[in-house]
Amino acid sequence: MAPRCSNCNQPLTGPYCSQCGEPVRNPDDLTLRGFLIKSAATLLDLERGLFGTLHRLVTKPGQLTQEFLRGRRKTQVHPFRLFLMINVLYFFLQPMLLSNTYNTRLKGHMNRQYYSPQVRQMITQTLATRKIDFETYAEQFDKTTSKLTSLFMITLVPLLALITAFLFRKAGVPAVGHLVFALHFFSFFLLLGSIGFGLVLHGLFILYKAMGWKAGSLFNEVVLSSSMLMIAMFYLQPAFRRVFGGGFWRSLGMAFVIGLLLFPIIITYRYGLFLVTWVWV
Repeated sequence: MAPRCSNCNQPLTGPYCSQCGEPVRNPDDLTLRGFLIKSAATLLDLERGLFGTLHRLVTKPGQLTQEFLRGRRKTQVHPFRLFLMINVLYFFLQPMLLSNTYNTRLKGHMNRQYYSPQVRQMITQTLATRKIDFETYAEQFDKTTSKLTSLFMITLVPLLALITAFLFRKAGVPAVGHLVFALHFFSFFLLLGSIGFGLVLHGLFILYKAMGWKAGSLFNEVVLSSSMLMIAMFYLQPAFRRVFGGGFWRSLGMAFVIGLLLFPIIITYRYGLFLVTWVWV
């Protein structure tokens, strides 16, 4: 007799049930080794090709979005899941990245931000009202913002999607395409612009200290901002051509414009994160 599905009892003709999609029962799944392998594969989405997805994300910008819109999704990790996985990796490595772009502490909000004067006024009033010293409040604030940041980062995606939807409104890409494009871009930007670039800076910082050099010039704000802009444009220019069409120079110009717009987007994100944390604390 032909084997039957353990879920709906239909005859099986392949590795999955054609009626309900249940995979064929494998005795190895009930062993400890099989269970651990299956759990790791599910967690990392290895069955959909995590490493292949990451390779295309970095080396062929825009191809994942292009394939998603064409319905070729079998061999790639879902855009939202990919974003969450890289998000988790970023916050795991963040303490050694010498950067708090997305996880700004209270002192960072109060200094060197365009909205810092308002923040200082709000914090002064809060401390006076609650009769609490700054260090105690700052500790509570920083702990809370660390917990909220990983969730709040998703707000960056619709902000970028709205911008690309406006700039490429004649490209014929549906609204979900702009969201997928934004998810893929920020996955790339976190992976290469924050994690990769941050680890390189960390290594250079250790090297500078070991050689007795001053690392101040290495972390110059202009140098860092320019580097982040170049990383963004490295992805955006070819991605725009693949997803929205257009020539090389038009795509390059759009990449430069959106690369510059990333700075006010991130500042808006930081201010929003401050307000949410301030209300929460």
